[in-house]
Amino acid sequence: MTKRPLIIVCGVPGAGKSTFAHRAVDRWGAVSFASEIFADALGVAARTPAGVLTKQAMTHAYSAMGAAVTAALATNKLVVAVGAFRAEEQRRQFREIAGRAGAGVTVLRIVCPSEAAAKRVRLRTASGERGPTEKAIRQIDAELSRASGIDVVLTNDASIEHFHRRADAMMEFLVWGSDREPPDAAAFVERFDELAASELALIRDLIGSARGVMITAEDLQRSRDRIREVRDCLLLGAPKPVGRDVAAALQEILAKWLSAVDRLGT
Repeated sequence: MTKRPLIIVCGVPGAGKSTFAHRAVDRWGAVSFASEIFADALGVAARTPAGVLTKQAMTHAYSAMGAAVTAALATNKLVVAVGAFRAEEQRRQFREIAGRAGAGVTVLRIVCPSEAAAKRVRLRTASGERGPTEKAIRQIDAELSRASGIDVVLTNDASIEHFHRRADAMMEFLVWGSDREPPDAAAFVERFDELAASELALIRDLIGSARGVMITAEDLQRSRDRIREVRDCLLLGAPKPVGRDVAAALQEILAKWLSAVDRLGT
């Protein structure tokens, strides 16, 4: 049996990394580790006045988390490592950990608008936690936008239920591939249809709740991007290289749903 994969979850504070990790633990039996927990063990010295982890705290946190991840992979569990992972060296370190364990690895970036992430962080700080300013969040976001080696992106800008559905789509195909024969083209198409329909429903809900308000090009592009993200998530579970039947089937169904989005704007 193939080793269970390591999922490296990166993103700005407040993006939804912990939400994804909790879902992976509750629904998929994963073991999750967060760099912030290891860093906060250092106390107030772990953060700068802007609320960002110091270099010393980050070095300690990623080293300690790496050791924990190494031990967990040895038990053949699905492992989730959560952190900003803003530095290429940090991502490379954990890819190497997975390689030494004989496990697959996926680098997942959770994306949400900086304003929304900053609002979530402010709510945490109001309850006594420490976190970065919106300016610091934007800086981290810019660094991750330039990063290489990101395997897949999940956008977290809708309801928690919607985010969970998209996370589950990625997880089920990753876990499926480690447990049994990878799904065939028909299974990919069936799941894509289900998830793309929920993406389209978001725009239809907007139309229904704001009659008389024109759906903007930005709304339509956001929906197109999310549907492409669904395709990318499903492809993570496909055998590599991706079979021609799977690639062709997904390309055909992707075109169908992108056309459906475009018709909403007419």
